Amino acid sequence: MMIRSNQNGDTIVEVLIALVIIGSVLTGAFSISNLSLRQIRMSQERTEGQKVAQSVVESLNAMYESKPGTVDRVDPTSATEGLFCILSAPNQIIPTSAFQPTTDQPSTCRAGTDNRYHIAIISQGASTKIFKVTVSWQAVSGRGEKLEIYYRVREPET
Repeated sequence: MMIRSNQNGDTIVEVLIALVIIGSVLTGAFSISNLSLRQIRMSQERTEGQKVAQSVVESLNAMYESKPGTVDRVDPTSATEGLFCILSAPNQIIPTSAFQPTTDQPSTCRAGTDNRYHIAIISQGASTKIFKVTVSWQAVSGRGEKLEIYYRVREPET
């Protein structure tokens, strides 16, 4: 009787090489998808920050049209360092001490779905009717982000 020693199959070395290749491909794909998700989250944060700033500008403009003297009386030297924010519910101006995105800031000058965004408005002078709206937040990357918009309020229609 004759025994054939012709076996078909893979050696352990071939299997290990295949596992290393598959592991490398999966690691690369995970890294790329993780980076992509981080970029998407940062883009979402910036978009929400822009929406918050736009909302503040609209509130500022509406307040100026409904109560023109209120916004004109905001003196950059009267509030602490000229910073203030607008409470949307009673539509009033309140001074704020700083616009750094920290957790000890009052929630009245915060906005967004998770109160992540801190709002500060700086009057550039009552005669110019120009305001700088600053929205700052702690980004998902861990560093502070800031968005600034300069806006000139419209003259109320008579």
